[in-house]
Amino acid sequence: LIGIGVLTVVKRYQEMVDISNINIGKPDFLKTKFDVEYLTMTLVSSGLLIAMVALPYLSIGYDIYRLYSLVLVILSVFFVIGGISLSKYLKLKPYLIILLILIPYFMFVTHVAYQIFGAPVSINLNSEGVSYDREYVHDSESCAAKWLAMNSEKNSVISVADISGRLRLISQGKIPPKRTEDYSFPRHGELQAYIYLYYNNVVKDKLVVNGTTCNMSEYSDMFIGKGKIYDSGNSEIYKT
Repeated sequence: LIGIGVLTVVKRYQEMVDISNINIGKPDFLKTKFDVEYLTMTLVSSGLLIAMVALPYLSIGYDIYRLYSLVLVILSVFFVIGGISLSKYLKLKPYLIILLILIPYFMFVTHVAYQIFGAPVSINLNSEGVSYDREYVHDSESCAAKWLAMNSEKNSVISVADISGRLRLISQGKIPPKRTEDYSFPRHGELQAYIYLYYNNVVKDKLVVNGTTCNMSEYSDMFIGKGKIYDSGNSEIYKT
């Protein structure tokens, strides 16, 4: 509908754009005509979106979802214009066409549609699923991070299984990022003075390596000779 709306304005620019030398009346659904500058921004925004879709490699440097969220501020009004224009051809009420698109759109954006079909995608709607396991911070994880911050040796480095564990140490334990590292596990490398494991590592037996979910059991050899000094059920801390 956004595309239809933009094309409608371009096609009927004499009626819908405020040009000083043209005094043609505006359509009834417009309160005022668009400024030329606004039309220019619209065309630029539309061009950027088309370029992102036509040339996917551009999204490597700047994700298309980020671009879409920015240009939507400018293009949202054309969604309504597109609905009004399309309704004239389909002989339907404009609000019906708009709602038929908006309702499914918001259901997917809020992950309600996934929930209906049994996919626990949203952390706000579930106490399970990949997002929950990685992002939800349990009280026991927070306590473990704080305990480690208070009882670890000064300036010692702490190994974690993945980035989610590192973020817990930084946010909950207030441990400086330079005292944490998450590259030893993926390489089966030498671990640092302490090892911090969180819910996903301990309970779910999972860790994320280069964006791929792996089993912690594949890294069991790395704990040989390491002493467990803290265990809260959801979190564990080892000393090398």
